[in-house]
Amino acid sequence: GGTPLLRAASSGKEAAAKLLLDAKADIKVKDRAGDNALHIAINGQHIAMCEALMGRDEAEAMMQEDNEDGKCPAQLLLDLQPMEVRDTIRSVWRKSNGGGD
Repeated sequence: GGTPLLRAASSGKEAAAKLLLDAKADIKVKDRAGDNALHIAINGQHIAMCEALMGRDEAEAMMQEDNEDGKCPAQLLLDLQPMEVRDTIRSVWRKSNGGGD
């Protein structure tokens, strides 16, 4: 289920997500659990998908949006294991927001 963008985020198909976003797909859409594409990409440990989404203007606000469990993508990222994946995605987030490593 879900929108094409959420399905792309779930399967880690960042090329499909980029095409959808370039075609003005709604990046703010959420699934029934209240997860946005960043929740889904982080939970799925899809690094390239996270990079594609985090490069968008809306990403900063999306990182703070709670799902039905009261968790935002930023919180999910802090709890993500293995540590190497978490650190890689955190590095992507910092670079997307003008920071360095």
